[in-house]
Amino acid sequence: MLLCGMTAPLFPASRHIEDIVDDGYDVTPLQYLYSGWYVFKSHPIIFWAVALLLGLVNEALSRLWPAPLSSGSLRTELLHTLPIEMARLCLFHGVEAILLTAIAVMAWKRLENHPLSPMPFLKDWRSLGSIFACATVITVVAWAPVIFVASLPSIGGAIAARLTLPLILGLSLIGLILFLYLMVSYLFSYLILVDRRDRIWNALEGSRRVVNRHWWKVAAFFVVLMFLNVESYCLFGSALEILSPGLGISWMCISDMNGGQAAFVLLLLTALGRAISGCVLAVAYADIYGTPTVIE
Repeated sequence: MLLCGMTAPLFPASRHIEDIVDDGYDVTPLQYLYSGWYVFKSHPIIFWAVALLLGLVNEALSRLWPAPLSSGSLRTELLHTLPIEMARLCLFHGVEAILLTAIAVMAWKRLENHPLSPMPFLKDWRSLGSIFACATVITVVAWAPVIFVASLPSIGGAIAARLTLPLILGLSLIGLILFLYLMVSYLFSYLILVDRRDRIWNALEGSRRVVNRHWWKVAAFFVVLMFLNVESYCLFGSALEILSPGLGISWMCISDMNGGQAAFVLLLLTALGRAISGCVLAVAYADIYGTPTVIE
């Protein structure tokens, strides 16, 4: 799919999941990035404002519902801390999934010269509920192993005493591999829900089966999306500083600002990355799955 001047890209006709799996497709991350940027810059304020609005919702939720403190007890971690943390993640990721899908729907409408408004989508409670439920399923399946492994070093008691460093590293690696596989495989599930009005399980399987045909190429595209998010740079910077404080890359996390300024700048940059990511994801979906029904 290419952009020709100021004209919209011509999407292929919508294809059945089975046809995509059987006939195949190509993945061109850099083309998707270029086309998504083209869509975003046509109406940057609107895309950014919608992403910022929903980002503010998540920021408010994070302040109203702070993360639980680690107790150091395996029983408490499993029965109290872990469920609460998973519930928080489900809530935050549900809002983020709605954000990305809203941006994607707007991008589809922009490419077909339809009115660029998020309100028809945000008023569709059935779609919002399906997306939130789908995000909950993905969060529980993909994030639970990561959260549990992350809590292992702080768990006290006889079991924790037997956790050696190689065991923790091995479990961490297994959890990370499972997390990456599922996050890449379910990349298009939200857009399938909106486009095809399908059930959650069918959307998850429709995304996984299609992605598995070119999993590594889609994984490369997933990495591109990650690096559109400023939080990825903060995470990367923090990890490198843990390994070697002398690297001096604390500016990645805006640590030389005071708390209020840093949070505000991070929120603005995150909203910008989310807006561009949604446009890029919309272009990729339309190229692989065909013209979305919401813009026919």
